[in-house]
Amino acid sequence: MRAGEVIVGRYRLDERIGSGGMGTVWRATDRELDRVVAMKRPHEAGNGRLRYEAKIAAGLQHPNIVTVYDVINDGDDRWLVMEYVPSRSLAEILADKHTLPPAQVAHLGAQIAGALAAVHAKGVVHGDVKPGNVLVTEGGIAKLTDFGVSRTVWGEVTLTGTGPVVGTPAYLAPEVADGERPTAASDVYSLGATLFAAVEGNLPTGLFAADKPFQQAGPLAPPIATMLTRQPAARPTAELAERLLRETVADRTTPPPAIPRSHKPSRRTLVIGAAAIVVVGSVVGFLVTRPSTTAGTGKTAVIGDPRTADPCGLMSQTALSHFGEAEIDPAYGNFDRCDVLVQAGGGQIDVEDQFLNPSTPAPPLPGTVRRIGDVGVMRGTLADQECLRTVLLSDQNRIVVSADVLGDQPSNANLCTMAESATRTAVAVLNKSGVPRRASTPDPHSLATVDACKLLDANALTAVPGIAADQSEASFGDWECSWTSNTTNTTVALRFDRNSPLTAADGTPMQIGSRPAFLEPGDDGPDTCAVEIEHRTYTSPNEDQLSEIVRLTVAGPGLQSQLCGTATQLAGAVVAHLPAS
Repeated sequence: MRAGEVIVGRYRLDERIGSGGMGTVWRATDRELDRVVAMKRPHEAGNGRLRYEAKIAAGLQHPNIVTVYDVINDGDDRWLVMEYVPSRSLAEILADKHTLPPAQVAHLGAQIAGALAAVHAKGVVHGDVKPGNVLVTEGGIAKLTDFGVSRTVWGEVTLTGTGPVVGTPAYLAPEVADGERPTAASDVYSLGATLFAAVEGNLPTGLFAADKPFQQAGPLAPPIATMLTRQPAARPTAELAERLLRETVADRTTPPPAIPRSHKPSRRTLVIGAAAIVVVGSVVGFLVTRPSTTAGTGKTAVIGDPRTADPCGLMSQTALSHFGEAEIDPAYGNFDRCDVLVQAGGGQIDVEDQFLNPSTPAPPLPGTVRRIGDVGVMRGTLADQECLRTVLLSDQNRIVVSADVLGDQPSNANLCTMAESATRTAVAVLNKSGVPRRASTPDPHSLATVDACKLLDANALTAVPGIAADQSEASFGDWECSWTSNTTNTTVALRFDRNSPLTAADGTPMQIGSRPAFLEPGDDGPDTCAVEIEHRTYTSPNEDQLSEIVRLTVAGPGLQSQLCGTATQLAGAVVAHLPAS
């Protein structure tokens, strides 16, 4: 095998990333789905074990388990196609650092214990938990891999049912070393030995931790010692081990961060923009130049059906072209907004209209509301490379107009002049003909037709104690929805987005039902975990290849691994309720 070789006409081998007794692992490109995968090719004698590994692992879906996509034949070679996780094994990390801090070890251990709990719930024993089979990403996400020596508890006798001991001797439970069959309890022991090695820098001697006193474990010593108890029945379950490990580092007194309601900037710009509806610090209103006595036409500016209201009908590419090359983009983010991207002042400026309903937080503009015909206008000054206006409609809905600099490239453009131009255009349209309507109905498969609040029902939301399904907060058009627990201070939020198709650079790839998805721990803050689900791909009016995306975020107390587990579980429920793509 060599780099550049294509397997079954689909998978291009890019780089060999690992090899050992079980075979060779390559980073590869799935040319059909345009995603990065890992491909494992066993040594000749390992083909039977590979088939069984595929069968076992394919039934396991968990954020802390490497996902298996497929097993394929290429001539006499058999390959396992898996999720690619940019990471290093815990064994490699310990070879460099020798030991890790107790809090970090507890964080990693709780994630793997959670993975084992899911494995055991399926009636599967991993059988070879060790640092070499724990992958750790740069963001601290741990994933359990290599189910090549696993066995089912309730199924047929498998490769490890009888005969020589299979597994890594240094991490085997005492009973397995004595020839007994591995069990869920022996997995817990192996995890305890792995954590002992990570925090102490060596293994418990004599296959029993009591023979090797703890020197550096600190608060981790009690849970690890319990996991390393010689009697299997006295060890905690993997689920209890996860809780014990989590409790050593969890801070339950910190309230959850607010989940941003504003858009995540489009990747099509390859830059990071400011939030569209968040202003830090105070802004001062000022008098409008147009007389406040301007009369309207008598056509009340009201939204009516939110889903037919067209934010692009309030924008003028021509008017903004006076500032520089401009392009209107009707598919830049959620369905409640429209953007014109302007090359001005040496940088790229995003001028945006966004509809807000009365319950959605609006920018804090404390200036005077000035009447212009049938609408009111509040103006703000420049703050954090953004200038804002708010247009108030007679039905209490609002339109936020913003101009902000995208990315790190500075711009000397007058943002408030650009925001004022867009505001004047919107006000003129509203006073002349009211809120414009979309020219066509959306594709029936589009998220534009979906109520975000209906994607999570009461049964799914039991994953977060204290959340009532009927106590949701919906945004304009029902294209965002959030729920907050009244007991655990945890928030769940759903938001639709339109963006370039996601790649491994956007998070940890995973498969949820029939949809590709990406796990993003900490993307919305340190106490959050998000899952982005690709619903469908299509070609935009600007001839861009785009994806409609559901972004689900969980924010609250506890470890990120727990938040990510909840987010992944809820994402499964969301996928089940999505329309056909």
